[in-house]
Amino acid sequence: MEPIYRTGRRLGIGGLDLRPGDRVLDVGRGTGWNLPLLEEEIGESGRIIGVDLSEQMLEQAARRVKRQGWGNVSLVRANAETLDETDLKTIGVDAAPRAFDAVLFTYSLSLMTNWQRAWRQATTLARDQARVTVVDMQLPQAGSPLVLANGAARCALGGSDIMAHPWTRVGAGNRSRRGVEPPRRSYIQVRAGTLGPRNGERT
Repeated sequence: MEPIYRTGRRLGIGGLDLRPGDRVLDVGRGTGWNLPLLEEEIGESGRIIGVDLSEQMLEQAARRVKRQGWGNVSLVRANAETLDETDLKTIGVDAAPRAFDAVLFTYSLSLMTNWQRAWRQATTLARDQARVTVVDMQLPQAGSPLVLANGAARCALGGSDIMAHPWTRVGAGNRSRRGVEPPRRSYIQVRAGTLGPRNGERT
């Protein structure tokens, strides 16, 4: 499945318009598949904070970080639905005020019971005008009933709520939004945008 997922990762990370030196909050980090792509964009002067609740996932990500010698990656075990500055300070990261230039959610929000709260907690840690991308699963926009049923079953097996549509938060309120075109008939949806002022849009 990673070749399929990788398409969404590349599109989503490209949508962040990262620059060398940027600080990225990667929510629902998993085993670290995003890290090489992020490193290409932010360079050694940047910083990546990866958040995941699964200790096993983070252990695999940590082995990847060590193997590659990335000294600018920190991993924190935390529940994204309650994530705040306190969680990040446990690994020596001062996340206040509004420390992150970009927030990335890849195939993670639809796995969460209250993904809206996870969105709010993560984006609260980002600066105004930070870039944000959501990559997640959807039913294909076209296809036979069998194709649609297979897509729903595939997502259900992974624990995703295929009807969650968390990318709809990108562009809510008066944030700017731009679509990132996934492949035709894809199970992947990608949305990128810019966070607006902290005047209630992040809730």
